[in-house]
Amino acid sequence: MQGKRIISIDILKFLAVLLIINSHADIMYPDHLKMLATGGAFGDVLFLFCSGYTLFRKDLGRFDNWYKRRINRIYPTVISIAIVADIVFGHKDTFVHSVLLGGANRS
Repeated sequence: MQGKRIISIDILKFLAVLLIINSHADIMYPDHLKMLATGGAFGDVLFLFCSGYTLFRKDLGRFDNWYKRRINRIYPTVISIAIVADIVFGHKDTFVHSVLLGGANRS
């Protein structure tokens, strides 16, 4: 069953994302309906559960190779966005701040 998509997990992830977005969209609800902007914590837990389940099902191989693949997939986007932010917003240390420090507050 390895490598085969499980549609029910995809549906659960979709529902989890909807719950998370809904909890962040409380500004769009009128005051008397703000109570509907909930479910974000449950959505986080559900999404992390589904992600962990799919990772558990895969044969990851060697950890260092898996981690290299993740870095090669994620960091080009992070670097691109950091460069664009540097150009658009004109902050002299946006690139270094975003890529090396992960956007953390400077001390």
